[in-house]
Amino acid sequence: MNHYCFQRIRIQLPEKKGELSTIATNWFPSVDGIIRAERQNNRVLVIYDNRKIRAWQILQIADLGLSSMATLTAKEEHFLKRTRVNYTLPAVMLAGLSAKRLLMGRSKLAQNLVIFQLATLVSVFSGYPELRRHIQRLAYRLETTDDRLLASLALGIAVLRESTTVFFVLMLLNYNAHYKHRQTLVAIAEAGEDIAAYDKENRAPETVGAYEAKMTKLAFLAAGLTAFFTRDPLRTNAVLLALNPRIGALTSKYAMNQAEIIAHENCHFIPVTSGEKLYDFAKDHSSQKNSADEALQATMALSQQLQHRVASNLKTATGIQLLLTIAALFKETAGAVNRMSDAAIIAMLLFFNHKNKLVPTDKKN
Repeated sequence: MNHYCFQRIRIQLPEKKGELSTIATNWFPSVDGIIRAERQNNRVLVIYDNRKIRAWQILQIADLGLSSMATLTAKEEHFLKRTRVNYTLPAVMLAGLSAKRLLMGRSKLAQNLVIFQLATLVSVFSGYPELRRHIQRLAYRLETTDDRLLASLALGIAVLRESTTVFFVLMLLNYNAHYKHRQTLVAIAEAGEDIAAYDKENRAPETVGAYEAKMTKLAFLAAGLTAFFTRDPLRTNAVLLALNPRIGALTSKYAMNQAEIIAHENCHFIPVTSGEKLYDFAKDHSSQKNSADEALQATMALSQQLQHRVASNLKTATGIQLLLTIAALFKETAGAVNRMSDAAIIAMLLFFNHKNKLVPTDKKN
């Protein structure tokens, strides 16, 4: 990077509000184009790249954003650090297990049938909404969340099974969630108002709920028939894993997070409070499809892209699950089906939802 493009600006902060200096130095570098910020009594020295951002833009962001950022307490900072740990830990475990398997191979414990059955239970209870409600009640009694409880169980079992694919999936999903939360905090600051809840997770739209309900009925019916005709518990487990709706649910949530990130990164879009609001935006504003408002049209275009991406994810997931079911019925191996299911999630995240991720259609952006 050419350092001659770096410029400096000093921003005077209100007296007797030294905490704003600390907030500014921690937050300013998260804005694209700002290199660093240094505290100087009641002023903040901002060093920025004038190819990416101008001085007047920094002043405007400071005027609107610092008052909002002042409301972000240590609780929010702790939350962001926790989401960073959520993807760092699987990444470290992935590297360690990969090195161990390369040098020493898999241990006998990793292939233990009991541990595999536990992994199957965690996968089934996390994927099927009807079963997940039992986990939610248990998590409530333990004063935690079902996501945190299931993630902890998945990590523990993945360590015992030495499953690199599970750690890779967790790393991708958790990094996606962390980046969404980080961009939400930046968007709150730049907009000067609470445009989104910093700790809110995107909920599945109705189309995903309908897909989960359909797959749940099909899975329980297929598993019941398999158990009745084959009397083989392993093949029955394989069918439950094959039809687990987590493939479509996880990839669709990833797409919703991606769309929300784009909406928060790009000031040309109308601020939306969540991925669900963005998903329904085009439908809710269909009467204004001929409006001359560029921001409205750009946001509607992003909403339509998101709807198409989610629909494509669910269609692809359904096809993969039917193929996995055929494999489960003929190969009789739940382990192979589980590995193929994890591989399908990775492929969809990397190639359908990340490499070809949602992008603004307006060339100005």
